[in-house]
Amino acid sequence: MELSLARAKSCVDYLIEKGISADRLTAKGLGETEPREIDEELNKQFPFFSIGDILTETYIKALGDNKKVEEAHQLNRRTEFSVLSTDYGISEEEKAQEEEKNNNGGSAVIKGNTNGEF
Repeated sequence: MELSLARAKSCVDYLIEKGISADRLTAKGLGETEPREIDEELNKQFPFFSIGDILTETYIKALGDNKKVEEAHQLNRRTEFSVLSTDYGISEEEKAQEEEKNNNGGSAVIKGNTNGEF
């Protein structure tokens, strides 16, 4: 877990160096708590894994072949990013302007006058 957290912190430090505000980032090391699951894309790259295989330590040790074991460990050593918000640092006015700009693509707004007529 310590190594996993150190890897995550290293990524956060790199992003801060590149100008991303520190209060936008959180480092979370998952270690063996969230092993990778083989999906179709990984299965194409590593056909000796089956879709749905979960790369737990027990599963990896049972592989036997040193090359496969190392590839499984490499797949578990990963850094993932999630975009939690795309409007960080944008004022409410800027959000409204952006929304207005995005809504002007083909839809019409019909407003009535003070007499209730359109």
